[in-house]
Amino acid sequence: MLKIIGSVLVICCCTLLGLGATGRTKQRIKALKGLLAALELMKSELGGMLTPMPELMELLSQEVSAPARDMFAACRRLLYEGGCRSFRESWRRSVLETEDLCLLPEEAEALCELGVSLGRYNAEDQCRAIEKAAKRLELFLQLEEKDKAEKGRVNAFIGLGTGVTLAILLF
Repeated sequence: MLKIIGSVLVICCCTLLGLGATGRTKQRIKALKGLLAALELMKSELGGMLTPMPELMELLSQEVSAPARDMFAACRRLLYEGGCRSFRESWRRSVLETEDLCLLPEEAEALCELGVSLGRYNAEDQCRAIEKAAKRLELFLQLEEKDKAEKGRVNAFIGLGTGVTLAILLF
């Protein structure tokens, strides 16, 4: 009886590990979509209203969905608390330290490059930099969605297959 229960537990655990990989992909897709929505809002605020960066970070920390909201809140907090000397440094730290974004290094670098332009140049140049970053993030989003479509169920079945194999070997 214990062997059967143990086998069922092994199968369930391995299947959950496979599903966890799919869940991480979903989380990354949600984060990238939130960042793209935030960049669109940034572009409209800078292009139309010329909103100063601290106010823009405040607005974004309230208007966009998590986990992107957490990144903008962290940037705003770093600006107000004086933990960073410049907006660029606050932006970079908030991008790199917001773990819920689940960004790959090249995605984080695309956002960090945007921080170099924000608050330093005229509105037109900042909007161009936002568009450039948004295009790169859209490409990453498309790749992630393609990956999810191709590997979503495969990950679950690999976990299930591994669990069944382990249960047979242990039984």
